[in-house]
Amino acid sequence: MDITDQPMNGAIAALRMVLGVRAAEDGDPAQMLATIHDLNEHNLIETLTELARLLSVYVELQHGEGTDAMLRANLAAAVANGG
Repeated sequence: MDITDQPMNGAIAALRMVLGVRAAEDGDPAQMLATIHDLNEHNLIETLTELARLLSVYVELQHGEGTDAMLRANLAAAVANGG
């Protein structure tokens, strides 16, 4: 059974989006577009939450101690620059 045949919760959608981004970087946007097409109001918040969790783990692995301070500084810079 194809993964796109499974009911999509936030974790599944987030992982599909990560794989879709990687495929799009290699020139194949179809996987990302299919995931976006499958999103709905019920799984969108779960998906965003799971993506944030995955990103948090990645950032902490990359930067270790001081991650929160770095993220706050980046947020302040983004807000100061209009987004």
